Amino acid sequence: MVRNTKSNTFAEILKKEIDDKIYPFGSCIPSERELSKKYALNRSTIRSAIASLVDDGYLTKVQGRGSFVTKNNNTKLQINFRGMGDLLKNVGFNPSSKIIAIDIRKAGYKLSKIFNISEDEIIFRIMRLRLGNNEPISIEDTYVPYSLIPNIDKIDFQIYSLYDIFAAHEVQLDHITQVYTSTRVRNIEARLLNLNDGDSVISVSITGYIKENTVVEYTEVLVIDSFSRFYTDSYFENGEVKTYAQIN
Repeated sequence: MVRNTKSNTFAEILKKEIDDKIYPFGSCIPSERELSKKYALNRSTIRSAIASLVDDGYLTKVQGRGSFVTKNNNTKLQINFRGMGDLLKNVGFNPSSKIIAIDIRKAGYKLSKIFNISEDEIIFRIMRLRLGNNEPISIEDTYVPYSLIPNIDKIDFQIYSLYDIFAAHEVQLDHITQVYTSTRVRNIEARLLNLNDGDSVISVSITGYIKENTVVEYTEVLVIDSFSRFYTDSYFENGEVKTYAQIN
């Protein structure tokens, strides 16, 4: 697409404001109308500039909601985790997700042991239904210490991946572990996955660590058998096979 000089100039202005964190990672930039008024530019110029920033990976447009900043300057991780969305796209699926629950709660006994924190410490929880081509794939139930990411409960997880959010806040994952078992789904889980009550699925428990074996993420996944391969990415490292989770 050929863009005019005004559009290119305004795109550079927006880039700088994003780089300077005037519009930080995770925020929604002003509407086309507001930007047009602020900079005395016509809306077609604004629209063209936003389109160029979408192409450059600075913004993501969400129909009916606006343009969100997806560019962050802290993208270097020791391990490169690919999101479930990318993995599904690579094999021809259109990925999407539905938020089932968002919760802020005390850790309680089980999570206090996983995160090595007190039972009274606050934990952020998000449960999502993963879909490919609008067909259910998995249920992901994720827990993160609430103090780890400022305002994590305000972040739209239908736009941003957990690992992108970690990177944007300089939370550098060192390694993760996975435990696979088989189980059966019941009641609401079966309905969400479009399965019969008692059908078998794969259960994956995923624990993410930073340095000194500090746990920053714990996720429980129920995944339909035929899609379980999307939750692993195995490769050789120092003569051993390493397996890493693929959570988006």
